[in-house]
Formats: sequence, C-alpha cells, structure tokens
Amino acid sequence: MSKIISVIPSIVIAMSMLGFSTHANADQACKKVRISVVNQFEYGAGPMEIKVYKINYYDREDRKWRKNRLNKIAGVGNSRMTLQNNWQAGLPFTETLEFVGNEKIPAMQVQFKYRFPTGNRLSEPLWSNVTRFSANNGECVKGKSYTITVTGTAERANRPL
Repeated sequence: MSKIISVIPSIVIAMSMLGFSTHANADQACKKVRISVVNQFEYGAGPMEIKVYKINYYDREDRKWRKNRLNKIAGVGNSRMTLQNNWQAGLPFTETLEFVGNEKIPAMQVQFKYRFPTGNRLSEPLWSNVTRFSANNGECVKGKSYTITVTGTAERANRPL
C-alpha cells in the first residue's frame, strides 16, 4: 500500500508535464482577455445602434455557459458599450473570464439592447448569435483576443439562453 501512495505524486507530476491538468488547476481565471465586438445588427434594411452589457462564454471543461458583466471600458465611462451599425469597438476592451484559464473557449456571445428607430427607447436584453471559434484558436491566456460579431435583425432577434 505504501508503494502505491509513494507512486501517486510521480504520476501527477508526469501528467502535468504531458499537459494534463487537474480540475482545480484548470478552473483558473483567464485575465486581461481582449474582446472586440462588431455590430452588424439591423432593423428591416436599416442599421441599428446597440448597447452591449454582458458576455456569455462556453466553459468546455464544465460543460456550461458562463456570464460576465462588462468591466469599465476606457473612454466610455460606464460598463456598457454603445456601437453604431457596421462599427467595431475602437480598442478591444479587457475582461477577466472566470474558470477558463488555459482552456479553449469554443463559443461566445454578448447580451445587448438595440435602440428603436423612433425615440430613445431600448429593447429588452437579447443575446447575440453565437460566435464559434475553431479548435486551433488556442487556449485562453493573458492577452488572448476574441472578436464577437452581432448579426441579425430586430424582427428575428435571439432570446436569452
């Protein structure tokens, strides 16, 4: 029995050298991730302004979607980003994505509201289409960049997951 117990640390070290990680080690935060959002959302044939509030990202290891409120964005002054149609956020903003450090993120989406064509009223919160990332996109590490494109029309807007 003591031989088995003495071998376990060697196995764990060997697995970590080969790229395996324990569940507790993999559930780290992925800090300072750069995220860009492109607005291609429309109402009929016209462009729509949107306000982005949250990011939804898929945690492959834990097999669930995770939500993240936006941090303060430089130059905006609050935690919401307003994007005119066919416009991308000038500078990617940085976020900390919890529980996915050193993991591949296969998909992301944003929660947004669109401004109605008349008046200053905003819609109910909607989730954008899911932006999928290829398997060779790499792991979530400090400084990693992701681009999410919001497409679709107000008439066929996606509902929250």
